[in-house]
Amino acid sequence: NNFIQSTAVDISLMYFSFLASSFKDKIRPLFVLHDAFIVDVHNDYANEFISEAKKGFTCQKLGYFPIEIKEY
Repeated sequence: NNFIQSTAVDISLMYFSFLASSFKDKIRPLFVLHDAFIVDVHNDYANEFISEAKKGFTCQKLGYFPIEIKEY
């Protein structure tokens, strides 16, 4: 269980890092909570960000990971 849980966190952080760098000037990362990445997205870039996030993340070693996104 610890290995699986820590791997999920590693994958999450890899993807969060990718999103943060890809949308560097378009989002404001607020915080990471376990496997959740909370960001403030300007309305002008919301659709672009959501579209990218919904694609999910592919890790070269472990495969594809779907992403759930919620808007508040």
